[in-house]
Amino acid sequence: MSRPRPSACRFHADATSPVPNRMRPHPRPILPIPFPVSALCCAAAVTTASALMGRGRSLWFDEQYSLILASKPVPELIRLTAVDAHPPLYYLMLKSWMPLAQGNIDMLRTFNCLLLGAAVLTLLVMLRDLFGERVACLCMPLLLCGGFMLRYGYELRMYSMAMLLATLGTYALVHAAGITVVRHTGQTRPGPAAPRTESRSPSAVLGWWAAYAVIVALGMLTLYLTAFVWFTHAVWLAIRSVKAVRRDESGGTRADGTWHGWRWMLAYVASILLFLPWMPAAIGQVRGSSSVLPPVTRRMNMSGVANALDVMLLGMTEDEIPAPASLMVGAIVLAAAGSLVAAYTACMCTPRWTDAENGMNHKNREDQTSDMDRMSAMTLIVMLFVVPTTLLILWSAIQETANGGYGMFSVRYLSVVAPFLYTTLGVSFAMPLTEGRASPAPSPGIAVLRRTTVFRHLTGIAYVVTLVTILAGAIVFGVRGNHSFDRDDTPGSAALSRQVECSETHPVVAQDEYTYIDAYWYYRDCPAYRFLDADDVPARGGYAPLHGSAAQLRSLDDLDATGFTLLSWSTTRDYDRLLDSDKWTRTGIVKHDANAAITYREYREFPTHLPPAKFNWRHAS
Repeated sequence: MSRPRPSACRFHADATSPVPNRMRPHPRPILPIPFPVSALCCAAAVTTASALMGRGRSLWFDEQYSLILASKPVPELIRLTAVDAHPPLYYLMLKSWMPLAQGNIDMLRTFNCLLLGAAVLTLLVMLRDLFGERVACLCMPLLLCGGFMLRYGYELRMYSMAMLLATLGTYALVHAAGITVVRHTGQTRPGPAAPRTESRSPSAVLGWWAAYAVIVALGMLTLYLTAFVWFTHAVWLAIRSVKAVRRDESGGTRADGTWHGWRWMLAYVASILLFLPWMPAAIGQVRGSSSVLPPVTRRMNMSGVANALDVMLLGMTEDEIPAPASLMVGAIVLAAAGSLVAAYTACMCTPRWTDAENGMNHKNREDQTSDMDRMSAMTLIVMLFVVPTTLLILWSAIQETANGGYGMFSVRYLSVVAPFLYTTLGVSFAMPLTEGRASPAPSPGIAVLRRTTVFRHLTGIAYVVTLVTILAGAIVFGVRGNHSFDRDDTPGSAALSRQVECSETHPVVAQDEYTYIDAYWYYRDCPAYRFLDADDVPARGGYAPLHGSAAQLRSLDDLDATGFTLLSWSTTRDYDRLLDSDKWTRTGIVKHDANAAITYREYREFPTHLPPAKFNWRHAS
């Protein structure tokens, strides 16, 4: 009987060294400390960096709204959440943290930063289990310098919690699907790969699927946008199941090639059952949705897509970024895509195990299985950024078409999948650089790429350029602070409140409900903090907490004071028209970033002035 002829890729990979891949000793790790310690240090560094980035930053409307809801009793919190746009889990978690923070904004934000650190730790452990320690270690700097992730990690919204649940769900998924590396007892790092059956007991698999179902339900109770992540998981699982069926029909050896390969659908059924108690409220939110934020216009053309990538990598919009930097972002995306395609193509040149006459032994089949699982894992990581982003873009494009140019896309929505962007970039460059050295079961195809000098050098250069670019973006995010890319401004209500008097004799009046909520936390202890609106406040939407509030002032003529401070915006051109009253004359203006405070006195105190008098103007940067 003639020996089977190995593929060109496998022969070339093994021929470069007298020692077969499986028998090679492990090279020294990238970091001189054990991987668990380095992963914990990276997670702690991410937590600290996000907390420092948000230290002393002013709150804006969405964050203030979170604090208003978290300050309510639980039944009232649930009721108000049911008439708004988001589920209640994050608000309940924030409420449990508030007694520890004692009203300190930086301490309140620490909760979100801790969630972000936990998300990064989960992601690193998953990368280690999927691709080995060297790939995980090369992804650490990208995650640590991910400014977009750090920026929305400290914001008092549900984004960091959604990131954690998305990574936890993916971690449970890859373990339930059985594509992680099984390490021998006492083995300090992956590889050589152990047989897949060593830890694939039915009870363990069932436990992972149960955990995944719970995480999916928790994600939907935190942020509805996580549905894009769960949908991506479902698409990936469906593709694997279809391929498994085809292998089974063609004589393959994998046991999941029958209907058993579709059992993962039961996990989604279980998650829907867990979500059912909140389902009526979710349906009511969709039917009676009422956004109080300014409408988003014309964001999703090609310029809008480039704008989103520029913001995520460099912290600047397409209009702000220099042309060379914008081209650099495009080059990074193309380099990552090219590296992924090259790695996938190289791996696919290994022999198919469905050829019954090739005489492939058990170890070769193990290698083939490991190669396919690693490519499947790489595909999942890429999909977790590409698919949700594409769906958001398409959804917004449809909304713009249906609503006369008003869409729903906001770049902050991409924060949920931001960790997977940095991971995609890291894996795309790290796999060709590390495969064949210390991967769990070295892929012969990718080992060829690693030994191709030009490709290896280009990949290394692309990795360094990407890291420098992301680091520059983190610096920009740190300088810009709590900048809103939707409003294109930076909130300054915290600094402004330190210069504004609020008392019974000198009330502070917000020009409308939005402005009132935008500065609520800084005047929450002042009983004379009011907002101006002649009409009733809606009972649904973001203004629902103010419905029937005693803080509402229908007319400034009803104000029982000789003077007050009006809260408005720096870009407003005519503040006096907001008053709808000739009883007051302006005495001063103070501005901080996006916010402005205008002081007024009764006209009768200035009989020599014709109302409204405009004098004593001053500006604080």
